[in-house]
Amino acid sequence: MILCGDASWDYWGRFPEPVPNWVPAYHLTADYPSDLYYATVSGKDPLPDLFLSRLPVQSATDLSAALGKIVDYPAAATGEWAGRFLMLADNSFEDYVERLLGASVPAHVGARVLRFVDFPLTDNFYYPEEMLRLPEFRIEGGKTSPECTRAVIREMDRGNLLVMYYGHGGGNVMGHERYFFGGASPHSDVLKLRDNVPAFFEIYSCWTGWFDFARPKWNIGLGEELLRAPGRGAAGLFLSTGRGLPIHHEVLARHFHRMLFEERGWHVGAQAVGAQILAHAETDSREPVEMFTVFGDFMLRVPAPAAQLTVEVEPAVAPATAERRLHIAGLPPDTTTVVVLAVDAEGQPLSHGDAELAGDGNPGWEAVLPACATASPGPLRVAVAAGNLFGGTTAEITPLRSYADKPLITTGSPDLVLGRDSVVLVTPDPSDGETVLFDVTVENRGTASAQNIQIEAFNGKIGDPGRRLTNQVMLPPTVIARLDPGEKATRRMRWDPWDNAGEHTLFFVVDPRFQIEESSERNNVATLPLRVRGKADLVLSGRIVPATDGEGYLLAIVVRNEGESTARVEEGELLVLLRYLGTQGPLKAIELASLAPLHAGEERPLPPVPIPAYASGRFGEGEVVALEVEVDPVGIANEVTHKNNRVRVDLPQQRSTLRAGSGHGAAQRPE
Repeated sequence: MILCGDASWDYWGRFPEPVPNWVPAYHLTADYPSDLYYATVSGKDPLPDLFLSRLPVQSATDLSAALGKIVDYPAAATGEWAGRFLMLADNSFEDYVERLLGASVPAHVGARVLRFVDFPLTDNFYYPEEMLRLPEFRIEGGKTSPECTRAVIREMDRGNLLVMYYGHGGGNVMGHERYFFGGASPHSDVLKLRDNVPAFFEIYSCWTGWFDFARPKWNIGLGEELLRAPGRGAAGLFLSTGRGLPIHHEVLARHFHRMLFEERGWHVGAQAVGAQILAHAETDSREPVEMFTVFGDFMLRVPAPAAQLTVEVEPAVAPATAERRLHIAGLPPDTTTVVVLAVDAEGQPLSHGDAELAGDGNPGWEAVLPACATASPGPLRVAVAAGNLFGGTTAEITPLRSYADKPLITTGSPDLVLGRDSVVLVTPDPSDGETVLFDVTVENRGTASAQNIQIEAFNGKIGDPGRRLTNQVMLPPTVIARLDPGEKATRRMRWDPWDNAGEHTLFFVVDPRFQIEESSERNNVATLPLRVRGKADLVLSGRIVPATDGEGYLLAIVVRNEGESTARVEEGELLVLLRYLGTQGPLKAIELASLAPLHAGEERPLPPVPIPAYASGRFGEGEVVALEVEVDPVGIANEVTHKNNRVRVDLPQQRSTLRAGSGHGAAQRPE
C-alpha cells in the first residue's frame, strides 16, 4: 500500500498557511508520526501486516518528480553506479559505521566511508550573531563545515546504488554541525546535487523522516526534499520519523543490509519489514517498527550486486609488505578487464588497478595485489568487479613487528622528547573560529620502552584545564600506545576554538601528568607561536552620481572587505541586492551582482545602476523615497558582523536638486 500525499498534525488549521493534510498521520505517541497504524490490520501484535510506503508530496509536480526517479532508478543503478555504497559517519558515530561495514556489508560491495570527524569546522555562520554567542548554541550546532558539505555533495554526485547516513539528525539536517542541509530553502544542499544520480537512502538518525510538521517553511524535511527533488537526491528512503537510540539503529541497519544483500529478489517494502521484525525480536524495542518508514514506492527493487565471482588470495595470511596474488574464477569468456580494490580494516583503500588476462583464451584470471607497507594489521577486504559481476574475499594482514610478541625494553629509562620542529602547523593562515590542525611528533631518546604516552596542548598556560586545546568532534585524548628506544611517532591534533583571533603561544606537552618516569623531564614541551586572523567584514558604500551622458543619474556602489580574512563562499554565491524603498517599505528587489569571494582589503566597485526617473517620483504602485543595497543578504559569509552589510541611499525630492558634479545620498548604515 502506498500513501500518496503529505500530512500535518495541525488537524484544526490553527497555524497560518496550513500544510495540506492529504493523508493524515497517526501518532502512537505525541513525539512522532507512524504509518504503522495503517499496516497493522490483523491481530494484537505491534508488527506490520502489510507492505507500506508513503509519498509525502503536496502537488502533482512533486509526485511527478518522485515517480520519475522511481521508474528510472533500477535501470540507471545497474550501470556505473552498481556496487557503490556511500556510508556517511557523523562524528562520534564512526564505531557504529565501522561495525556495520565489517558485519553487514559484503566484500564485493564497493563501500566507502566518509567520516565527518576528518574535516575542519568553523563558526556556524547560518545562526544569527546573537544566538551564536549563547553557550547552549556553542555546545551543539555552534560549528559547521563547508569543506565537509562539499565532500558529501561530491561523493553523492559520483552516483551510488546506496547512500547511508548514521549519526545525529533533525528535520532538515545531518549532524548538529549542519553537514548536509535540506528542506524548503533556496540554500538547500539538495539543490546543489548533480542531476540524474538519485540513490536509495538509508538514514539512521533522529527525525529526518518527520513528514507531518505543521508550520511552513520547515514542514518540508530533508527526507521529503530528497524524494521530491527532480532528477537528483533519492529514488527512495528508509528513515526515522522520530528520535531513536543509536544502538537500536545499528541492529536495524545490520538486518536491513542482510535483507538487501542476501534476500536480493525482494522489494524494499518486504526488506524493510523483514529488518524491522528481526530488529524488534533482537532488541525488544518497538522503535524500529514504529518510527522507521519507507518513502517512495515499496515495490522498488534495489539491484544490489551479487557475489558471482570466486576470489582467492594467496597467501591467505602474510606480512603487510608481502605481495599477494589473486585467483579469480567465474568470469564470462569474453571478459577483457576486471577492477581490483582492497581496503584495510578501517575501510581505507590499499591499492586498485586493472588486472590483465592470464593466458590467451584462459577463463581463469590472476591479478597481483601490490605490497602495502602501511597497511594496518587485521582483515584485508578484497573486491573485484567486471561489468555488473562482483566478488570478494577476506584475508589477514600480519604485522611485521607485533608488540604483543616483542618484550618491553626495561633497562634504563625512556626519554620522551618534543623538539623545536616537533609540532607542524597543518592549517595554513587560520582565521577566527576555524579548526586548526597540528602534526605532533614524539621521539624516545632513552634506553627503555614507554607505554600509554599522552599528549596535551594548551593555549598560553601549561596545565590549566581552561586553556587546554579542545575539539568539538568528541575525539578521545591523544595517546601513543608504545615507543621503543630510538622510535618516533606522529599524531594529528586539532583545535576547534571560539573567538581566538590574535596572537597566541601554544604549548604541546608529552606526558603532562608525569606518569612515565624518564631520564629527563626538561624536554617534554614544545612551543608554537600562532597568529589567527580575524574574520571577514563586508561593508558597502553607495552614492548617486550624474550619468556620463548628462541624462539621468546612476547609483554607484562599492563592496569592500574590511576584515582580515577572505569572505569564503562558493564562486558566485556572494549576492548583492537592490531594494526600492517606499514610505511603507520595500517596493521591489532585484539582484545586482553575483560575486566571487573577496580577499582581505579587497574593494570591488559594481557596474553603475540607473535610478528611477523623477518626473513622477513613483515606481510601480508606490513612491520611491530611497534605495537600499545589501551584500550577502542570506548571511552565508563568515563575517565579524552582518549588521554593516546594508546601506541606504535617500533620494532627493525634486529632480532639479541634482546638479552635475554633485553627489547626494551619503551612505547611512544601520546601527
